[in-house]
Amino acid sequence: MDLRSSFPHSMRSKLEGYVHLARMIDKCRAVLAGTEGEYIYPCPMDERLMEFAGITADQFTAAVKANPSDGAVARWFTHVAKAHPPAELE
Repeated sequence: MDLRSSFPHSMRSKLEGYVHLARMIDKCRAVLAGTEGEYIYPCPMDERLMEFAGITADQFTAAVKANPSDGAVARWFTHVAKAHPPAELE
């Protein structure tokens, strides 16, 4: 993803029930490709979601590297994330 010429997903977009996850994937992919432009990964909002899930930026980055699709990263995320009731996700 080239964030120098396009935008990441909205932080309100939901992926597997998590807001901000799709945007965080976009930003991570851009950082890995060196095309993040002015976007920052991990930013404080990314760190907040990872803390909520109980994972680190290194773990998330490794998962993005290992999984070519957003869906695969999202499935990994939901598998390793701390369980939270649906109301808490809302």
